[in-house]
Formats: sequence, structure tokens, C-alpha cells
Amino acid sequence: MSRDVFSALSGSLAAQRRMEVVANNVANVSTTGFQAGRVSFESAGEGEALGEGYTVTASIRPIRRNGPIEQTGVPTHVALEGPGYFGVKSGEETLLTRDGAFHVSPDGILSNRNGLPVLGEGGSIIIPPGEGVRITKDGRIVASESGEIDRILRLDGTMEHAGGNLWRPTAPLVEVETTMASGALEGSSVDPMAAMVELVQASRAFEMLQKAMQTSDEMDSKINQTGGA
Repeated sequence: MSRDVFSALSGSLAAQRRMEVVANNVANVSTTGFQAGRVSFESAGEGEALGEGYTVTASIRPIRRNGPIEQTGVPTHVALEGPGYFGVKSGEETLLTRDGAFHVSPDGILSNRNGLPVLGEGGSIIIPPGEGVRITKDGRIVASESGEIDRILRLDGTMEHAGGNLWRPTAPLVEVETTMASGALEGSSVDPMAAMVELVQASRAFEMLQKAMQTSDEMDSKINQTGGA
């Protein structure tokens, strides 16, 4: 088997991964707070000649583009009007999201739609029993009787996809002072037309590399049939 087939195989796998990510973007065109992902690749191997270099997936990072803001009138819903992410606690790690569809859980914790606690300056945000809350433009949580009880963190940094509309930090996070729209949610940042074009491009690249592998295999068969080395 020729070494060039391994280069084509690595490219084929990379193109397949790109198709998966773009298809996921298309599927989430209506998902609240969803940020489209983009795949980055790296070269590997001993050289740049055919059969010596390979393509590997480096990471899947968000395309930092804000989605449209839609009013919901729900006091615990909030949308970011600039850069940054909400922090939520998943076990021992902090994950990031743009989805501000928060609610007060039965145990009084301000949580996201997956039940993960939203992070404030004091950690998880505890709402006093029986009190309503509102969220101000600067992230302050104000209870109907107790007054200000915490402030929602807005964080940013480098990250990788953690599934759904969650992102995992890959470096220390910094706090940003992004204004919030209360009683509103941010829509998906996916551009449907651009995503469909990219999906077609990724599909064609995959088909081309599959054809290259097939051609290499056919050439090997012919060489073997003629007794070539």
C-alpha cells in the first residue's frame, strides 16, 4: 500500500470531522444562545511530501458572533449584548454558555436549562425562599424583599466545545463587563446560508479525498498485477 493513501485518509477524516461540526451548526440554527463551532487543523508527520505529512484535528472553537436578542418577559432570562459567556458549574469544573434561559430550581439555586448552577461572585446564586428576582443590565441579582444578593459573572477566554451549547475553558478565564438585556434571550449565531455553503464545501472535499484513496488503491493493484515493486 502506497504511503500517499495515509495522507489522503487523514485528510478524509479531517473533512468528515468538519462536516460533523458544520452539520451540528445547521441543526442548531434555532437553539438559544448557540454559537457556531469552527474546526481548526494541524499538520503532522515527518515532512511535507506526499505520504509524509498528515492532517489532524486541533480543536473546535466558537465563532464569536452574537445572535439576535428576543424579548421573553421572563425575569430570570438574560442575554449578553457583547462579548463573554455565563459561567455554570458542572461537578468540579466551570463551563461557559451564551444561553441565559435561567430559572430558580426547587432548592432555590439560579440554574440554566440543564440544571447547572449559574455562577455569581459568591459562587452558586441562592435565591431567598418565596422571593421573586430581577436581573439588572450590569448583572446584579435583586430579590423582591432581600434586595441585591449577588452578581452574575461574565467570563471570557480560550475554550473548546464541550457539547451542546457549552464550552470548556482551556486557559484561565477573565471577567468582562458586558451589558445584559434582562427578560430576553439571545438566539443562535448560526448564519443558515453560510453554514449550508460550508457544508457543501466540506462534503465535496470529503468526496475528493475518498476518490484520491480509491485511485491510489487502483494504482497499487495495477502495479501488483504487472509485477511492479
